[in-house]
Amino acid sequence: MKSALITRVASASAVALLAVGAVPALAQTSYVYGDFASPSEPRTEGSVKPWLQALEEASNGTITTDYIGAGAVVTARNTLQSLTDGLVDGALVAAIYQPSELPVSSLLVNIGAQMTDTLASTGALTEALMLGCPECRAELEAYNVQTLGSWAMPSYSLLCREPVQSLADAQGLRIRSSGHMVTLAQAIGATPINLTITETFEALQRNQADCTFGSIVWLDSLSLGDVVRNIVRVDAGAVVTTSMFNVRRDLWQEMDEATRQVFLDTVPTAVANNAFAYIEADERVLAEGYNLVTPDADLAEAIRAQAERDIASAVAVAQAAGVANAQEIVDNFLPLYQRWHDLTRGVETAEAFEELLRTEVYARIPADF
Repeated sequence: MKSALITRVASASAVALLAVGAVPALAQTSYVYGDFASPSEPRTEGSVKPWLQALEEASNGTITTDYIGAGAVVTARNTLQSLTDGLVDGALVAAIYQPSELPVSSLLVNIGAQMTDTLASTGALTEALMLGCPECRAELEAYNVQTLGSWAMPSYSLLCREPVQSLADAQGLRIRSSGHMVTLAQAIGATPINLTITETFEALQRNQADCTFGSIVWLDSLSLGDVVRNIVRVDAGAVVTTSMFNVRRDLWQEMDEATRQVFLDTVPTAVANNAFAYIEADERVLAEGYNLVTPDADLAEAIRAQAERDIASAVAVAQAAGVANAQEIVDNFLPLYQRWHDLTRGVETAEAFEELLRTEVYARIPADF
């Protein structure tokens, strides 16, 4: 699987570069991507590492890359500082852990309960960040981040030590929650616990938490399946990443046009591979014998009702943080999400999703991006 992905990424990159003409000699560029993810996270082997190899191959080796993962340099909470200080040249920006620094990105995080379709969410976020939300880009650029592509996790479930089926079952549970899922936990009568991804296993193992909102793939990639066996399909929406594929802005500004084009030509494949890496990983985990729980109507309805209330709350939080046009940003984004929901109906492969991304987003990027 890994070698096939890498071959496809490199081939797609070569085709894209041929489409824009022969690439002149590029300036030598070193690009280091830092990550707090576990090496077993689907995004690592399925997207990020193949993208780095594609950058090297498409540039004929003038772009050299390195991957430093597992939190060796970048943690979930210090990503912005690492990019601002130049410790790394690219990294996943997790606004969910830095709401005060990134109030615009956090606005999109806080309406994540609306984003139950990972392809639609990824496409809409990428289009918004690249083309339609100047406030989003300006906020990231202030921290030395040139965004090139976004991502949204598949819709979260409840991963629990014991089965949870009804609203009564949820009362008093301690649920690891972040972003918009804090209010979802409260809406079902649970107590939200604020932990990072990397702190979650220990909390569940030590009975300090009963459940976590999270991606099904975490049962494997974070070994949560060793301590929880119940998947409650509450469809809690996505945690979104406004900038997963990016470059330090000062490095981007130093690059010649041809080098920038290599990044722009290779990244749609990486964005598409990343989304499908998680879709396929979820499918594999679901086949591993976990207890799948379909929530009763009262539990599902409590989640949906709170998701609608969260839109107004997210706008109010952003306005209080100084985002004057927060309502406008949301009003622009939700129809964009619906547009991508319609565009991605019937899209069943990474190749088809990549083609949509190229047509709908990357082909429209202005020359002075």
